[in-house]
Amino acid sequence: MWKLDKEVYRLNENKVFLDHPKCRLTVGENSILAKVFFNDHHVGYVVQGYVEFFVDTILETSEGAVGKPVRKTGHQTFIYLSKQPPEMNLSPTGDKEFWAKAYSLCEKFFKQNEYRLHKGHIVAFPVGDKFEILVLKNNKLVYISLSKIFVSKMDHGVLLENKRDARRVITSAGEKTILMEMKF
Repeated sequence: MWKLDKEVYRLNENKVFLDHPKCRLTVGENSILAKVFFNDHHVGYVVQGYVEFFVDTILETSEGAVGKPVRKTGHQTFIYLSKQPPEMNLSPTGDKEFWAKAYSLCEKFFKQNEYRLHKGHIVAFPVGDKFEILVLKNNKLVYISLSKIFVSKMDHGVLLENKRDARRVITSAGEKTILMEMKF
């Protein structure tokens, strides 16, 4: 069962949460956050502040590169979960308004998504009543948004893109590529 620490903190330095060849997440100094616990283990944070987020959702195929990377920069609120979240230089703030927002976000996330402790990382950005989610474990990456699903493991990948009038599915494994497009 999840719970949110009663204290809210301010980040006293820029912090890199993820640094991987396929994705990067950096949080700016003075961001505020609350610690998330699952079964009494500290597993992450709800963060609000300046963020630089990048995911390489480009699929290399035998026909060339397909897709576009995902970038988010600026003021964002998100949930970060990991079995071993990064240690940070924090100062308590007592921001009750942010705590209420963080609690509501966690409540929505854990109601919509089944969570178990694992050795990877989960990043969830709220988008309306849903979430854009990144899951990363070693060389395996899954990114899910309203417009695309991207799955990658080393040189194998699948990209599903929802367009206004079509859905496109591309799979690539080394030299082999399959493209399927369905019109609506």
